[in-house]
Amino acid sequence: MECREFAKLFARERSFLVEGYLSQAGQSSVSTMLASMKLDSRQLAIMKEVIYGVVTDCFYSTLLGLDGCASIGGVQTEYTVHDGDGLPLHGDLEAAAFSELQNDTSSPN
Repeated sequence: MECREFAKLFARERSFLVEGYLSQAGQSSVSTMLASMKLDSRQLAIMKEVIYGVVTDCFYSTLLGLDGCASIGGVQTEYTVHDGDGLPLHGDLEAAAFSELQNDTSSPN
């Protein structure tokens, strides 16, 4: 699998998570806590941006950590990620992660 495809999966997962957290029908503890806050539309828009930013930072840091460009839990080493067929990722994961998660044109709102 290309690193770009792998990073796109993280970007897609970010969207699923953010929408799930903010959904009134959400089943997660996060969505339950947010619903209990009874935020107005302006506050909800701000919260969506905050959650989007947090998930983006977490996923970006994870991908950089796997690539060896950042540490995971204080340990910096390069990892090899394999797909379901046992084939390693190929390409530049750092660049793909930046493109898909930090330099994207999507917006949480």
